[in-house]
Parts: sequence; structure tokens; C-alpha cells
Amino acid sequence: MRKVKGSTDKILEGVLEGIQRIKGKEIIIIDLNSIHHTECGFFVICHGTSTTQTNAIAQSVEETVK
Repeated sequence: MRKVKGSTDKILEGVLEGIQRIKGKEIIIIDLNSIHHTECGFFVICHGTSTTQTNAIAQSVEETVK
């Protein structure tokens, strides 16, 4: 199976846009591409100031990446 760089970049941009739209805090992107046999190339972590905000961030990311 071949990884498609363009679609990965597009998804990562969508995730970041979804997080930033709802003002997610302390966004961290971990590049996993150097680890063999991983299920994903990147791991994105952020947090919000409330449960409501974190739910809104998750929903925003889902809508942006679709």
C-alpha cells in the first residue's frame, strides 16, 4: 500500500482548520512517519476550556475533513 502525500496534507490542514475555528488550545502535531507499521502519519493533540468546547472542536474537525 502506498501513502499519498497530497491527501495526507489536505486532511492535516482540515484537522488544523477545524481546531482553530473553535479556538482549540495548545495544538501539537506529532509526526509518526518515521515509525514503521503505524496506522497513521500524524497524531494531533489539542485541548479546550470546557467539555462543550472540546465536543465542538471534534464536530468541527469532522465537518471540515469530510
